[in-house]
Amino acid sequence: MANFRIILLALLLISSSTASMAQMPFSPGGMGGMGGMGGMGGIGGMGTPGIGGGTTTNRPPRNPHKPTSLDDLFKHTDLPEVILPTLLLGKRDWAPFDDAAQQALMKGYFVVINDEKVKDFAQLYKMNAEEGKPSFITVDSVIHPLLAYRNAVKIKIIEQLCTPRLLHLLLAMIKSSIADYREAEDPSVKDDVQRNLAYLAIAVKLLAPNTKLPDFGGVQELIDRSLADITSEKFDQSKPAELAVFQPIGWYTGKDSLKRYYRCRQWLGRTSFLLSDVNNDTENSNGNEFRRSVLLYRSLINAKLADTRGFDLWMQLCQTLNLLDDEHLYSNYLLANDFKSVLNPASAGPQAEYNMDERISLKGLSQPLTRAKVLLALKAEHNRLMSRSIFELDPKARRENESLSFRFFPPCPLIESEWLVSQSPTGEVFTGMPFSLLFLHSRRSVEADNVLSDNTTRLDEGLCKSLPVLDRVLYDEDQLESPSSIWPALRGGWKQPPEMAQLVLRTELWQMHALETSLGSWVDDWLAVAPADQPVSASGSTSAATSSDNTKADNSVKNAMASQAVRKPSRFNYLEPAFEVYKQFNKSLTDWQAALTKLGMFPDEFRGRTEDFARLMQRLSNIARKELGGQPFTASDAELLANFDTVLDKVAAPMVGNMYFAFGPPMPEASSKKPEKAAAPPVAKLVARNKPATTLEKPPAEKPEEDKMKAAIAAAGQDSPPANISGINLGLGTPATIYVVLRTPRGPIVCRGAVYSYFEIHDQPITYDHWVRNFDYGFFHPPFWCASYHLANSAIATKKQEPLH
Repeated sequence: MANFRIILLALLLISSSTASMAQMPFSPGGMGGMGGMGGMGGIGGMGTPGIGGGTTTNRPPRNPHKPTSLDDLFKHTDLPEVILPTLLLGKRDWAPFDDAAQQALMKGYFVVINDEKVKDFAQLYKMNAEEGKPSFITVDSVIHPLLAYRNAVKIKIIEQLCTPRLLHLLLAMIKSSIADYREAEDPSVKDDVQRNLAYLAIAVKLLAPNTKLPDFGGVQELIDRSLADITSEKFDQSKPAELAVFQPIGWYTGKDSLKRYYRCRQWLGRTSFLLSDVNNDTENSNGNEFRRSVLLYRSLINAKLADTRGFDLWMQLCQTLNLLDDEHLYSNYLLANDFKSVLNPASAGPQAEYNMDERISLKGLSQPLTRAKVLLALKAEHNRLMSRSIFELDPKARRENESLSFRFFPPCPLIESEWLVSQSPTGEVFTGMPFSLLFLHSRRSVEADNVLSDNTTRLDEGLCKSLPVLDRVLYDEDQLESPSSIWPALRGGWKQPPEMAQLVLRTELWQMHALETSLGSWVDDWLAVAPADQPVSASGSTSAATSSDNTKADNSVKNAMASQAVRKPSRFNYLEPAFEVYKQFNKSLTDWQAALTKLGMFPDEFRGRTEDFARLMQRLSNIARKELGGQPFTASDAELLANFDTVLDKVAAPMVGNMYFAFGPPMPEASSKKPEKAAAPPVAKLVARNKPATTLEKPPAEKPEEDKMKAAIAAAGQDSPPANISGINLGLGTPATIYVVLRTPRGPIVCRGAVYSYFEIHDQPITYDHWVRNFDYGFFHPPFWCASYHLANSAIATKKQEPLH
């Protein structure tokens, strides 16, 4: 009777899973399916102990209400209103700005201008120190070198530790799988082992193309074809959108070794094996995906390496990847450690071989009843898994993605990009939408919601259905964030300052500027890398930060100043008091280094510099707390701010760059007529509730000489991708200059600082050379919602700056 119940349950499982069989998008002839592309990366097994490294975020509960309109989706929140007294500049000659910049400064107490003379953050603050101008030390100037340094550490870990260890693990698994192939007697088991060999061979060839592998017989052609598709550098709309996940982005494009690692990582993390015990042995099928997942687990358990066991090395790599990724989300898949918790193979000691569970012996895997018992055990153990990241709106695709699956690694997620791929352009309203604000909405930015609610005429009603999907993925109350994530710190910058803070920092306009800082930091986290020749030893401290004692002047600042030209720093300098930002970065950096050190995966040569950055964040958080509380500075604090350029100069890193996010394929049209190029988006109208409307002016018409320059840029650049690809380019230019009016006992004074120049360009993919040239020629304009304070190309007079009266 018991056996009858087991067989009945097995049949029910099989019948419910048959419809969920997912094929590889490029017909890989029976290799691991790429089903569940929407299943975003994360910790397998709902936070299985040993892989997670994050901490649960304290967020408001998710609103289960489904929006029915754009007004319902983007709720407006009234923020405390701050009235700024009108500035009387007096004679126009006192102001170093043109009319537009002067008006923006008088109304909002700050203005952002792109100055072609400023090439990096340190340069601007050095100019201030040499010219005697008061500095406004921005949070942007602090975040950029930190992110660049952190990415340099990640690259070192990937190249020197992860890549060679992963290659050794894959080769050991191939050897183990070959042994299983020779031992297996059942032809269907042999076929599944052969498919797994092809899967592992592709991973090896992606990671180390020159590695020699055995001839795998009939699947060699399949391996070659799959490798050609994955490694293609060209955009091809005729191929499935899933292939876009193999295109390296950001700093992964900087070296061939990083490109290879990225593609291998995505292959191992994106290929899913549905836990569905269905035999499909046709030529272009995936075989029995459940059995293949167990066979992969077998090869991992049986893998033999010189100094460790295969599973232990996999566990170390999986934990490391979790710490290198900025985000990881729960999803409906299992990892090898989830299999181990159910199958529970015992071992005699750390270096001893695991005793193989009889249920997953080659003979057992050839028997349907035994496989059914294992499948039932896995699903019973993990029945709490739920799908939380289904980007496809099609009901059939949703049902397929809700099926439980196995993956070798968690995927490397860039959630916003994958959501965009699931969207289909429907006209100029779509291509003119402020997608960066939509991303911030999904991360629960109140100010982003306010801007969007005032601009619903620019938005597509389809967002009411598609955007809540992104909301659920990016903002889940049970989500874990990696210590590498920058979002806990960036969210700290969205908090309303106390009443003791400077007036300008409490305005709604400044809150909009904080959004631009968040977006610039997010893009910068994917682009910035510290130069390879930048010193990283602890012997020459570069942070200008003492320990917790802020009363001692730092010797590194004095030593750096000794070699400087004549300096006359202003007696008034101000740090942007983003207390929570500095505090969170200090915590995340400390936790990140500690977790990687515990795994034995943190390079020793970076330890001193990491501690320097952590102390600097702590020092700045203490200064910010004093500013917000109206407390006086110590002499050491004042010296640090006055000579902050000497700190930034030692950690300077390039900033200009961009990354491209593609939309999904366009919606099919009734006729076959080639669609015309979308017209420019309409003039943006910012309509604030209970306030007079403000219309943003159209950018000036291009002059004939500008048309010639654009043609020259196009002729000098690289070959552009096909014109039928559409998407957005998110990127940065050189730092912009911000002028801020601050109150002092002697009256208002204008301070100067440096901030991110963030741009969102709806266009075809723009190469790096094109991006730099377009920025240098002033063809880029800030997002429409920044236009009231960010004047991209406003002229600055060269006259000496005078204090405001």
